[in-house]
Amino acid sequence: MQTCQLIEHLDLDYYVSCHWPIKKAHEIAEFCQETRAFVERTELLLQSAGITDLREACLKLGPQLGQWPEPIHLELAYALAGHLGLQ
Repeated sequence: MQTCQLIEHLDLDYYVSCHWPIKKAHEIAEFCQETRAFVERTELLLQSAGITDLREACLKLGPQLGQWPEPIHLELAYALAGHLGLQ
């Protein structure tokens, strides 16, 4: 969330990330809003599910968080570890 806030306050023409397509102009703010919404949704799902195990969180929440092939669910570990305090 702090990274989104930082990006939004920089005077950028383009935002280049390793994981996403290049964003320009208004796309930068939209990307930050989308990211923020994903984080907030993830927090709510984790809290309501009462999950504290990283593997369980990935497998259970993966289908609710995105439409990707099932083997990719475990890749959520990188995003979810912080939510579970496993940094």
